[in-house]
Amino acid sequence: MTRIPAIASLFVVCIIGAVPEDTIRADQQELVDRFNRHRRQARRRPNGFVPSRVINYHFADDISDSSKELFMKAASAWEKDTCIKFKFDSEAVDNILVRDDVRKSCLFKRSRTGKGNQTMYVGCRFFGGVAHELGHALWLDHTHKRHDRDDYLNVNWDNVKQQFDFVSRNFTEIRLERYREQYKKLTKLQNENYDVPYDYGSIMHYGSTGQYPPMTPKDKRYHRTMGSALISFTDLVVVNKHYNCDDICNSDTSARCARNGFPNPNNCSTCVCPGGYGGQLCEEKVRAKGWR
Repeated sequence: MTRIPAIASLFVVCIIGAVPEDTIRADQQELVDRFNRHRRQARRRPNGFVPSRVINYHFADDISDSSKELFMKAASAWEKDTCIKFKFDSEAVDNILVRDDVRKSCLFKRSRTGKGNQTMYVGCRFFGGVAHELGHALWLDHTHKRHDRDDYLNVNWDNVKQQFDFVSRNFTEIRLERYREQYKKLTKLQNENYDVPYDYGSIMHYGSTGQYPPMTPKDKRYHRTMGSALISFTDLVVVNKHYNCDDICNSDTSARCARNGFPNPNNCSTCVCPGGYGGQLCEEKVRAKGWR
């Protein structure tokens, strides 16, 4: 099993390369099948609000070049298949200050109003942790907090407490109630899923490892594959819908994507495809290397 970075105590990732390829293919096909069922349902938008597609940021004076590079790599990964653009602008009113502090590990701190200056720490120094926190910057909450998560997960609150006791040895500023919030289910009023099926492999999903895991999947096949260090197809779908990116590719010349793929808002003639499929229109099966 690939060695898990120190941040794993807060965001546990499972390296898909350690999972048998036939298991990955089966998981990907099942996700496509679930999309077929869910996309027949009506889509809802929260109060018609669409946030800005431009995310302003600037770097702290003492941040290292390697941390800058890591942030830009994670930002580019989100930009690649969405209409989101990260813009360096230290003068913008809404701005993310990117800091490098190993004591904070990887963390995104939003202001009380959700507007104005935010702070993001990239101290964990690995791609999955930084991309996860950028997901929060894009208004994504944890997948395992979805209002329908009880259909897919069991949460063991005693184990959450045990994990907190372990984590708090190194992060003394963390409090139990705040830690429990990371596993608290959201309500339907708080949580808009855009009828996207539940994805154990989302980058916004915590993993489940150790002798006393806080969460266990009801489908035991996913016990070793919950969470990911990579942005998943469903993560991209949710962001594109939340920011109305699909409005960009609504002409007759836009790609007609198979397998529930969608036109890439950066190039409407090509498709963003679910894991296991590729080609310009998602018509080709590709060798599985894990979730996107």
